[in-house]
Amino acid sequence: MRKFIPIILFLLAILQSGCNDVISIDSASFKKLWNDSINNSSVSWWYLGESDNQYYVAEKWPTKKTTYSISKKDLAFEGISLFEFASGNKPINLKNENILFK
Repeated sequence: MRKFIPIILFLLAILQSGCNDVISIDSASFKKLWNDSINNSSVSWWYLGESDNQYYVAEKWPTKKTTYSISKKDLAFEGISLFEFASGNKPINLKNENILFK
């Protein structure tokens, strides 16, 4: 049994690393995802931060989380305090009034 522990830990590490991928999408795709989920109480959207030219948001379902990066060119956030991605700040739950599609 002990010889299987390293294998199990390795497989868990692979699964965990695959769950943290950031998917790059354009603002039109984000708008469609947002609008498709707006009336679904099972999904929530979270602002995770920004970089020089990208915003980072997470789509959270009860059993999964997907992180997206979206160009700042066609999208803006208002009514929330913006911060650097991966800065250790707590994510902000996004509402319809926080998102401005250009």
